[in-house]
Amino acid sequence: MRIAILTLPLQINYGGIVQNYALQTVLRGMGHEVETINLKRALLWKKYDISFLKRIVKPGTPKAKRHIRQFIDQHIRLTAPFYNKRDFLKHDFSAFGAIIVGSDQVWRACYAYPDLYTYYLDFVDSRTAGKGIRKIAFSASLGTDAAEYTPEQIQKCGAYIRQFDRVSVRENSALTLMNDVYKWTCKTAPVQTLDPTMLLCKDDYIGISASYGREETQGGLFYYILDMTKEKRSLIRKISSDLGVKPFTVKRKSRRWYDKPEDRMVPPVEEWLQAFHNARYVFTDSFHGSVFSIIFNKEFIAFGNKKRGMDRFHSLLDTFNLAGRLIGSASEYRADLYENAIDWTSVNGILDGERQRAVDFLVCSLSVYA
Repeated sequence: MRIAILTLPLQINYGGIVQNYALQTVLRGMGHEVETINLKRALLWKKYDISFLKRIVKPGTPKAKRHIRQFIDQHIRLTAPFYNKRDFLKHDFSAFGAIIVGSDQVWRACYAYPDLYTYYLDFVDSRTAGKGIRKIAFSASLGTDAAEYTPEQIQKCGAYIRQFDRVSVRENSALTLMNDVYKWTCKTAPVQTLDPTMLLCKDDYIGISASYGREETQGGLFYYILDMTKEKRSLIRKISSDLGVKPFTVKRKSRRWYDKPEDRMVPPVEEWLQAFHNARYVFTDSFHGSVFSIIFNKEFIAFGNKKRGMDRFHSLLDTFNLAGRLIGSASEYRADLYENAIDWTSVNGILDGERQRAVDFLVCSLSVYA
């Protein structure tokens, strides 16, 4: 069957890219033909005079994303570009047997582009040709346990979700919001499934990243921090001192548009994956940083990121009985958090079970067309 995946735009976001890669890989392994809707934010030069942009954008700017683009081109099959809602409304999706929405925070209004309702597949109903397309949500995330939708959004999204054939969400709190707060009804009861990145195992990721290892990262502290602060920087120094290992990270040297292109270059996705494999310890404020610490069986501490959504951390860590690995401030750090080794036999057993449950959900959701 031909399947389209709708997720957030694939930008400079390692976790967002790899979750899409993982879902495509699993669906292809089932024998399906899979494409991701190539959603792009409206081009800047459509709004501004091109001569102005030539004056302010330093030559070589596109090179900053070169490695990201290479990974996507090599591993993720994309449709033609979609820039706005109009592109969705005029496109004929009748060639697809199913559209899968997910994962990441696709159902969080502040992240949804071009609009929230797109991720509830409102555009499918705009065309007669859309009838018969199977609608599936897989590990879709609301991002928070707070009821952020307006009354209008609750009403409209509730009507759209009733048209989904099967629904799974990434966090348990989403089930509470949908069932008890928004009071939505679905064709079948929604369930919770793990992040798509966890559909693949460590060896799958090593297989595509092994050649990107750096010798100086072996056995060190990999810190993957999305929102660096003085508190986190100080804590990195303390952790590396307590553990007696060297800290390292994978990030571009500069985000400033006027710096040299090579300094603004985003490291390859493969190098980021290999960093988890090489590290002995991980310190992160990233949801997917926590996910890959679990996949690679690394002793880790997650620093809760309230700005980007705390419930994601709670749901993930509670699933694997790792809630004690989450801290909210430097004052909560204790050296024995790393010294008390995680029971990886137990964690991996849970992961195997959750992975199978997620795969079963996909198989069942698509079985009508098998």
